[in-house]
Amino acid sequence: MSPEVAVVIVLYHQKIDQSPSYDCLQTAVQAGKIELIIFDNSPVAHDDLLYSEKNVQYHHDPSNPGLAVAYNYAIDHVSDEVQTLVTLDQDTEIDATYFETVAQISWNKEQVAAVPMVFSGPRQISPVWADQYINRHFEVIEEPVTTPRRIMAINSGAVFSLTFLREINGYNTEFPLDFLDHWLFWQIKQLNKQIVVLNTRMNHDLSVLDYKKVNVTRYQSILTAESRFYQKYDQQHLAQHRKQLVLRMAKQFLTVKNRQIWRMTLRSFVENWKV
Repeated sequence: MSPEVAVVIVLYHQKIDQSPSYDCLQTAVQAGKIELIIFDNSPVAHDDLLYSEKNVQYHHDPSNPGLAVAYNYAIDHVSDEVQTLVTLDQDTEIDATYFETVAQISWNKEQVAAVPMVFSGPRQISPVWADQYINRHFEVIEEPVTTPRRIMAINSGAVFSLTFLREINGYNTEFPLDFLDHWLFWQIKQLNKQIVVLNTRMNHDLSVLDYKKVNVTRYQSILTAESRFYQKYDQQHLAQHRKQLVLRMAKQFLTVKNRQIWRMTLRSFVENWKV
């Protein structure tokens, strides 16, 4: 019998066996619990014994199209029997019981997503309540719950009904990388669907944005994505986003030596103010 759960893991400048979830994924594949799709955005392809296993697909795209394209590739290439898609980051660590939990999820027209509680070290970073504008001070969800209330969770470790993802035409390629998770969970709320917070914890190596070290190209990508999200989609929080840009700019002016960073934030504030 073919697995009903598929996992897509996106790689960038890293081999699959360097992921902390490698052993767990390999065990689940060999036990026939999951179908695995590896989407490699690295400049150079690589090989692994895992790729010869049944129910494993490896796809290399050196153009580095990001996450949305990778996730949509998985939606289009999973087997017909697959009902559930798990999106996984290369830096997330899952345990052997996770796929047993995922396999027990029952989808219906209302319940379309499930998310674990994700930690970076001792700090929980996902999921969070998203009724209010999300900044560095957010309220995490610390107990299992099924809710139609708006939440936001990171992509990695999240679980989705494949039927639902196809109904919304997959992931929005307007957000190739940044704010893709914000968009998807915003979309779930707009359609009045429910999300399950699982009684499961996992670890994620969070790359916290450090303005003292951030690459300006990467920072511009973030600014562009968040502006698009608040201008075009989550418009109720656009005014709060403008205020947040002012606070961010002031902090950057005082603490970041690279003056280009706060100027980029200033430019983003001006562009958002014109909307």
